[in-house]
Parts: sequence; structure tokens; C-alpha cells
Amino acid sequence: MADKGLDGKEGEWRDWDGTIKGWVNECPQDFVTWLRKGAIFKRSLATELKKIVTDFDIDGLIEFEEEGQPALMEVEFQSSYRRHIGDRMLLYNDLVSAQHNYHPVWSYLVYLSDERQPELKNVALQMEQANPFIKRMPDGTEIKRLYYTRIDMAEVPMRDIRILGRDGLLPLIPLTQDAGEQKIIELLAEEMKDKKLYNLIHIAKEFTEYRFKSAFGEAWIERAFYVSNDILENTPTHQRILREGAEREGTDASRTASDVLDVSGFALP
Repeated sequence: MADKGLDGKEGEWRDWDGTIKGWVNECPQDFVTWLRKGAIFKRSLATELKKIVTDFDIDGLIEFEEEGQPALMEVEFQSSYRRHIGDRMLLYNDLVSAQHNYHPVWSYLVYLSDERQPELKNVALQMEQANPFIKRMPDGTEIKRLYYTRIDMAEVPMRDIRILGRDGLLPLIPLTQDAGEQKIIELLAEEMKDKKLYNLIHIAKEFTEYRFKSAFGEAWIERAFYVSNDILENTPTHQRILREGAEREGTDASRTASDVLDVSGFALP
């Protein structure tokens, strides 16, 4: 479950949950190419995990084929370190597998930035996101462990995304290690407009605001990514946002805290 991302400066948070879910759902092959080289995309799956004790919602769930066998990838985006992330990854992995015929699941934790990461000397917090993550009893006895892939976008060179040649991954460019120049962002925005990637350009814009709002300025970013409302209103993404908003209003009226646990609560202070 993606946490609510910083809106360009500390203390301001943006709800990226639906945006990232829609992105992964619209570009599943791109994510398979990026995260599981050589695997064959089969289908996108529902991200809402059925009620066992309560409901959980994840960012992306994709079925693929590897060595002729079915498997799943579960993708989680985080804007910064959160407590108990290892426990949550372990839980999500188990629930996904149980819900899908106990197929093997590989989990991916993608940090959008390196903000608020615990110091290396803080062993207790580092163990919460160790790989493998190991759950132990108080006496040290191991209960279970989870191997997963962690990706820190601030350490990923832009060429590692570019070389894959997948348009669906272009929104990641502003988050990469060497994307800190206005010219790079301008060229990215122009490329996405030329390719008519209107479903994705708003994600690239939000990631740019998240990382460079103070350096580049909000007005400059708005100009760089400007697309007329007439174009945006006809995109599937815009229609999905409107639909989700209407559904959320209807759901909020009837939902109680005892019915469903919103996992976005795990990701907020």
C-alpha cells in the first residue's frame, strides 16, 4: 500500500494510493520487464485482499510465468521509511499467496526517496526492513523469514530505466539518481506529450513536485507538464479518478472502522 506522499515539502501529504494502483494496472508488462527480467506477463489481479480477519489493500499484484510455472509479484511503494514495514511485507506476501492458490509470491518494496531512513547504527529499525526480514520469538528462535527486493529510487541511475524501453516506466525518471536538472524534466515532459502518454504524465508531474518543488518551483513544473483539460478529461485515468471519488463518497457513508481496516493508516504518522 503506497503511503500518502509528501506534497513537495515536509508536512504536506498527497494521497497516491489510487494513482499508483491505476498506474501499475495500466502498465503491468512494463513492471514485469523492470522487476522480473525474462518473466512472461499473464494478467493483472485485484489488489484488494479478501477478508480473512480484515481487508488489506496493496499497490500492485501481477501474475507472471517463469520457468513455465505461474507466480505472482506484489509491489509496494513508500515515500519514506515506516515502522514495521517488514512485518507488513510478510503479512501481504502470505495473504496474496493464500488468496491465489498458494502460488509463490515475490515482494518488491520501492522507496520513492531516501528521506527519513533510519541511521545505519540504529540496528533495531534497520532490522525492521532487513532482507531477508526475519520474525523471531523473544528468545531469538526464528519463526519465519521473507526474502524480497528493495529498490531505492534515489540510487537508481536514469539509464537503468531508460534502457528497458518501456513507456509505462517513464514516470519513474524524476525519482532517479541523476534527474536533478530542469532540462531532463523538460525533455521528459515533451517526450510524454509527443507520445500522448496522458494517462501517465500526471504521475510524472506529481513525482517531480514531490522531489523538486522547492528547487524548480511549482509554477515551472506546472508549465513543463501542462496539458489542456480537454485532453485530460477524456483519458481513462481521469474517468477512473472521478469514479473512485464517487465510490469513496458512497463507501465512507456506510463503512465503519470495525468493518474494514484501511492499511493506509499504517503509512501515516
